Amino acid sequence: MAQMGDARKDKEPVAWVKHFGIITTTLSILGAVVVFFYSGIRDHQLRQDELTWKQGVQQRDENRLKLETNANARETKKAFLDLQMKTYSSTLAIVSQIVAESGANSVHINDFRSKYRGEMALVEDRRVEFAMYLFDYSLSNRRATCPDLCDIEVMLAHCMRVSMAESSESPVEGDGYCIVSNAQRISAAQTVSVDEKTLALFKKIPEATFGSTHK
Repeated sequence: MAQMGDARKDKEPVAWVKHFGIITTTLSILGAVVVFFYSGIRDHQLRQDELTWKQGVQQRDENRLKLETNANARETKKAFLDLQMKTYSSTLAIVSQIVAESGANSVHINDFRSKYRGEMALVEDRRVEFAMYLFDYSLSNRRATCPDLCDIEVMLAHCMRVSMAESSESPVEGDGYCIVSNAQRISAAQTVSVDEKTLALFKKIPEATFGSTHK
């Protein structure tokens, strides 16, 4: 019996070692699972950080492009407005010379007509076109005398200013010259009809009594 007991005692360390192996294997598996999940979480976080960084870079690029586009647009618009102002000034200088030189006898008529066919397009809308037509019509029909020609000169100047204000998206204030009553009165004096679309544009300009050329 003593020998049998000794045999069981000899086997007990073997069982303990076997359980220890199972525990070790289990712990290793759990460790691997933890490492796997931790690596997955870390990789996901890295991918999210990279995506956030790329989105930030893209947003900055878009903002920079928008700023550059706006700056270019402002520069382009400024250049256009400057060109409008030069056209306005040079046209008025020619028109004033024609009026000062008794209209139809002026040596500057061809200069005006050259502007009429070319540069004036920069400041032209239907109101400006109508005023230019009236001015040219009065020259062609020997009606180039004041006060009629002077009225057309002033109306043309003011209509160009209104057109330029609209181009620059500035508020158009009341005017005493580029208005429907003036257009109708002057066109009647020149026996020229005004189409409805042009009249509709004249009607959009608030009439300011302080600048009116007539009562």
